[in-house]
Amino acid sequence: MSHPIRSIALINPLGDYGISQYTYELAEGLAAHGVAVDVYASGGSRAEDFALARHHRYLPVLGSFLLRQQGALDPTTAASPAPVGAPARPMSPWRAVARTVGLALELAWHLRRRKYDLVWTQWPTLQAGGHWFWMIAKALGLRIAHTVHNVLPHEEQPGDRRRCASIYHACDTLFVHSRQALREMEANYPEVMAKTRIMNHGLYTLYARRPEAREATRKRLGIEPGQVALLAFGPIRPYKNIELILAALAAGRPEAAVLVVAGREKGYGDSDPGDPVGRTRRLAEQLGIGDRVRFLERGADFAETTEIFEAADVLVLPYSKSYGSGALLLGMTFGKFIVASRTGGMDEYLRDYPRHEMLDGEKPQQAAAALERTIRRVSAGIDAPIPAMPELEWRNIARTALDALQR
Repeated sequence: MSHPIRSIALINPLGDYGISQYTYELAEGLAAHGVAVDVYASGGSRAEDFALARHHRYLPVLGSFLLRQQGALDPTTAASPAPVGAPARPMSPWRAVARTVGLALELAWHLRRRKYDLVWTQWPTLQAGGHWFWMIAKALGLRIAHTVHNVLPHEEQPGDRRRCASIYHACDTLFVHSRQALREMEANYPEVMAKTRIMNHGLYTLYARRPEAREATRKRLGIEPGQVALLAFGPIRPYKNIELILAALAAGRPEAAVLVVAGREKGYGDSDPGDPVGRTRRLAEQLGIGDRVRFLERGADFAETTEIFEAADVLVLPYSKSYGSGALLLGMTFGKFIVASRTGGMDEYLRDYPRHEMLDGEKPQQAAAALERTIRRVSAGIDAPIPAMPELEWRNIARTALDALQR
């Protein structure tokens, strides 16, 4: 048994809302066990939107040299500093590389000087720091854990496998979100299995229920009383397979349902540059269901996310590839009915969650049948009570992770 972990630096380089929420919840779960947690984030991580008291420090300093931000890093400072962005002026290739290595070296040296018991990274890139950070941190003797949210990127590019391998090898502990992700890790990187552990994604504590927002939000979206609102939430990307739900609506014609698409397209070669949902809109029109699809053509902020989930009845997750879904846990947090594929271990999370239907194929008729069963349940008011799920509470998740790290 190693010495107890009393201080952790969580590194979140993304402006991604999902990872920012995950990092917040993890930090709070660790803090509940007396761990001093500092979250190092990019200026665009949007955690400032979370209008809740924190039991951890939030430092949005990544992407600019720390030497210029000493006030922000003062350990006696309780308030979060203002975000600091990376310089916008163009750089020559050699200077960009030098800056990347310099940022990674400075951050790793800073963390070493702070003598954290553990550095825990949340994404396999650092803003303007590349994968150099992990190599330098390892050379400096830092103890590193890494959350493998995706074993491989959803839209894989040349060099991704090699980059992920170098990061995974540099870490002392790796966490994945499901048994299925563990199998994916073994298939792609069997040499790191001895240090890979399963760590659940938890239910969200950030969102307070607002049932009073349901009626007004549905009216704004043009959802009639008695209609069942299906929800596809988050960026529209190829692996999320929204095409299956559109085809299922056209094939099954469950007239009592409308689909709310909340997000922008990303990763499609034939997207319309002038319309953030142009491809999806065209497909709905071609299938003859354009009048039954509602688009929210932007990323929802914290408050609007609450309103959207209150207005929705069924969250649809027909993913063709996944290593875990934050949207799934968001749907469970709000007690929604969920129609999901089995990829990413979603069936593992839904096993004890009664309001769900699993997709057992990718044919439109199969998806239509699952949707129609769920729509009947919603319309009939068959609202099975949700049991307590302590394994999805962040305090318990953090305790399990700390136990694994201290072995």
